Amino acid sequence: MKVFKKLPDLLLCSILGDLELRRLNWQKIWKLSAPIKEAKISAISWKPDGKSIAVGYNSYSSGRVVIVNVEDHTKTRSLDLEYPVTCLNWLERTGLPSQNPYKDESSKFFLKLPSLPRKNEQFEDQSCDTESANFNILAIGTEDGTLLFFAHGILEILRSNTINPGWSIVGIQASESFKTFTVFSQSGTDSKITSFDTSVLENYSLEIQTLAQHYSKLLNLNKYASDCLKSLEESWEDSLVEFDNKIDNLAKSLPKDTSLASDMLELLLFGVCSIYTQSFLIHQLTEKGLTRLKQAIESSYSNMEGIASVNLFTAGQQLVYQCCLLLTLAKRREIFGLLGLEYNPALYAVRSVGRFMTKSNEMLEVISLVMKQLEAFFRWLHLSIYCLNEEPVPADMEPLNMEEIQAVASFIHDNFGTQMDAACSECEDGEMDDIEPSVKNLRLEKVGQYLRDENLVTKLEIEETVIENILTDNPELMKVPGFFLHNKDSSLLQEQKNVTKAIEKAFSGISRQITQSVQLSESFQIKSANVVVHISLPNDQGVAIATYSNDYPGFAYYELVNKNGVYILSSGLFRFQTLAIEGKGHLRANIVDLEFYTNEILSLVLNDSEDETTIYSQISCRSLRNHLTMSKMITFSDERKTIIIEEQEVDIKCFDSSAISISFRVIDKFQTSKFAISSNRKIAAFAGPCSKVIKLYEMEVDEEDLNESSIREDFEMSSVES
Repeated sequence: MKVFKKLPDLLLCSILGDLELRRLNWQKIWKLSAPIKEAKISAISWKPDGKSIAVGYNSYSSGRVVIVNVEDHTKTRSLDLEYPVTCLNWLERTGLPSQNPYKDESSKFFLKLPSLPRKNEQFEDQSCDTESANFNILAIGTEDGTLLFFAHGILEILRSNTINPGWSIVGIQASESFKTFTVFSQSGTDSKITSFDTSVLENYSLEIQTLAQHYSKLLNLNKYASDCLKSLEESWEDSLVEFDNKIDNLAKSLPKDTSLASDMLELLLFGVCSIYTQSFLIHQLTEKGLTRLKQAIESSYSNMEGIASVNLFTAGQQLVYQCCLLLTLAKRREIFGLLGLEYNPALYAVRSVGRFMTKSNEMLEVISLVMKQLEAFFRWLHLSIYCLNEEPVPADMEPLNMEEIQAVASFIHDNFGTQMDAACSECEDGEMDDIEPSVKNLRLEKVGQYLRDENLVTKLEIEETVIENILTDNPELMKVPGFFLHNKDSSLLQEQKNVTKAIEKAFSGISRQITQSVQLSESFQIKSANVVVHISLPNDQGVAIATYSNDYPGFAYYELVNKNGVYILSSGLFRFQTLAIEGKGHLRANIVDLEFYTNEILSLVLNDSEDETTIYSQISCRSLRNHLTMSKMITFSDERKTIIIEEQEVDIKCFDSSAISISFRVIDKFQTSKFAISSNRKIAAFAGPCSKVIKLYEMEVDEEDLNESSIREDFEMSSVES
């Protein structure tokens, strides 16, 4: 259960893996089912701007992180992990310069991507989610101790399993400037705090943000190009499948010693054909059926031509532009080279997009050629049906000229004879009868092969240009960024997949380089804990941590503070024996959950099992700070690349709860299992046993005076099935 701190929404997750988003009036916004069968939600984190949610799912021994758009609960990204997800935290760094020298201004001169046919809605540009002025990182921890960082939840910038191998990560927190990150790990009954230096994230936040934005735009444009290919395939299949099936049935009905191509050519040249072809044209295809089929195929090809010339061309233009921008950034090796962006992979991405655009233009030429051939072919079939029926030809239907006859003959040979000839050439004399009837025909057009993940069967005959001849004879010219050789064998789908691989390859070195730049600082062995919560201290001072364990009637509080380059870990253990509450006497309460309300206020929920009472407490961190004991001093050295120090036991001094100031509110006849709070909204949500009952409260908390509680019950929600 999570409450977003900036929007009036309440997020609930069930044990079965379903995700629900509700408003505070309990209005249901949407429900999302688990993407994996029998998967359970293990972690949830809001994006700082509230537009997305990161959800961690675990299924058996593997995990998956799904990023969900809050507005329409669509899944914008999915990441499969080898081990279960144990921790998610979406962190944000504010205060970056408002003027970005790397800002992409392409939206000023590029039109929005046009909507695709059969999709009334405008294509949603998911890359706009990375346009936030603040740099943010989605941090992911797994059961085996793998730590992953994704800039803006999109671009992987760190992957490490060497921090605490085999220790399950239960918490991740960063300083305000991202200079240091702190990881909280558990292994059995042991708990550990590990801090490491991430100065590269502090010093190059703007550049990493720029790379994430470029990566997001390239992924979005490439996805749009993929959707264009799917639309092309749908348009192609609708009308052509029926005609292909008819021709295929005709080919199978012919005797084995007769080919469809030869029968059609005899009809074209001599006006006679076999009784099978004659019956097919007169009784199965018919004049009306041929007219309807001709209109459907012409409409299909027209749609394909529009998608290729408008939608695909627009996406290709922007892909070329974005890849060229990436190549420009890669040339700045003194900045982006340090982050792992290399020149050669970026150049390969530019050339891959260029080959994709060239193949798209080639398909347009094939569509135009096939449309001319089909026009002549259908007109010839119309004339043939009239002749076979011994009916007069309409006056408005002119006979074929020599050019059209050549087009029809070429169409018959290319589509009906090619595969048969190839099959016959592989057979010895006398083995013709062994050829299956289905081999006797090929699909009726050349466009569909461009949409399959295999090499082209029928290639467009294009004369080599002067530039291609020069590049072939002078391979050293291939070093010029704008030059690339056209692959005549590949299909359009294959080129699009090559673009996908090129984009991933161009950004693959970033995570590897940044991971190598991270320096381990120190690890501390702390008291075993069931729950660990953490928050950044103001002014980039460090991190505050609070933990509790079921076997101890209290909580531990730690502060890892940076003072002039020296890191000091202070700690204290605060024990609850009994609480003296007016009207209730002395209650023996156990902590069931805790969370930071702000970086100066710690909230705790305690249950008194004997009286079935919930106690909600607010504790000032200033009061706790007065009782902390300095445990360890650490000095970071820039000269050391890796620091490995044995874990040290933290000496924790114990205090009774009466030594600190506590503000509390009693909730009668209610046992809490979990709670969530929002300091901005001043809302607290309490979940009952099995999370079937939720109580919401409005709160008014003054950090200066926590002796008086003004927590006011707002309303109680009805039971909700988990």
